[in-house]
Amino acid sequence: MARAIVLMAAWLCVVPAVARAQYRDLGPPISSPRVAGKLALGLLGTVDVEDEDPSTANIEDDLLVSYGFEAELSFPVHTFVTIGVLGRMLWMNLEEWDDNNIDRSMTLDLDAVLRVRYPVTSGTIAIEPYLGIPVGLSFSFLNDDVAQAWPAWANVETSSNIGWNIGIIGGAIFWVARQVGILAEIGWSHHFLSNEFSWRISTIASGQSDVDSYLDEVALDLGVAVSF
Repeated sequence: MARAIVLMAAWLCVVPAVARAQYRDLGPPISSPRVAGKLALGLLGTVDVEDEDPSTANIEDDLLVSYGFEAELSFPVHTFVTIGVLGRMLWMNLEEWDDNNIDRSMTLDLDAVLRVRYPVTSGTIAIEPYLGIPVGLSFSFLNDDVAQAWPAWANVETSSNIGWNIGIIGGAIFWVARQVGILAEIGWSHHFLSNEFSWRISTIASGQSDVDSYLDEVALDLGVAVSF
């Protein structure tokens, strides 16, 4: 047992030192923070929409390709671990809504990101492959077309409740210069989104209902990272 502990301690000390030595001339300092801007795509998406009103039928549908962008700031806490914050804006739509001329709605994500990485070198390029888990809050801002799909006399309005998201993303940064790299990521993303629908028929009647959506997509990101 004592021998295993000694070997583990030696590994934790020696391997990071070797990684730093390999990175020294090709990539940014391993301890330096990074900022990244990304084009974000969501592919092969599905959605399950559930209304708390039992008289309303649930919707199961496919999503159009989602698109948007992300901005991320990360801080290394170890040679092999970084933590960071991420903001993401995505424009999404159901195929059924698109068929009925309802335009895309926007989703805003505010995430914390834990990432495990393994800095290596290949020829004259420093490469940083990693596996990350983003998790955080989501806000759904439905397009005005959604409310307008109801008759005008219903006076339907929508608002966003707080939702959440989680994902698993694998990728790599290719440092093409000492402090500038290009990155590519692919993984899985899940969203729970919630919206409130309220309606009012003059002074006769009014009501409201929460509508929850569960979305799953293949996430594909391409972007640029800068070390500072």
